[in-house]
Amino acid sequence: MPEHDVVIVGAGPVGLLLACLLLQEGLRVAVCERRAEADDRTRAIGIHRPGLDALDAAGVGAAVRAEALPLRGGEVRSRRRTLATLTFAPDREVLILPQPRTDALLRARLRVLSAAALVTGCSVTSVHESVDEVRVAMETPTGSAS
Repeated sequence: MPEHDVVIVGAGPVGLLLACLLLQEGLRVAVCERRAEADDRTRAIGIHRPGLDALDAAGVGAAVRAEALPLRGGEVRSRRRTLATLTFAPDREVLILPQPRTDALLRARLRVLSAAALVTGCSVTSVHESVDEVRVAMETPTGSAS
């Protein structure tokens, strides 16, 4: 694998977002993802203002807003009892969008920034640090690389 300024392990929403932000700053980035296909699970309920700001900075905020639904409030329930009720003020907007869709928007942006940045089927096997470099060894579908 060629030299990179940054190697990100994991192509979840945080890894994809970070890769987009770093590529926009001109850094050479590789994202190593163990899975061959995108994860289809949702692990988050909503996207809060700081997340929206980060998505804006990565160039996908408008696309997220176009597809997401606003979350106005909710209830915390247990055993058929309401334990708490919450309301989100318009200036503290929370949006809901299935995480696989957010990932797809970030992956598309990443491809625009660097078609080769995402390496799927890649498992990091070791990390070795010296005074002037860090070497990352990995297994890829085509064999070992570092």
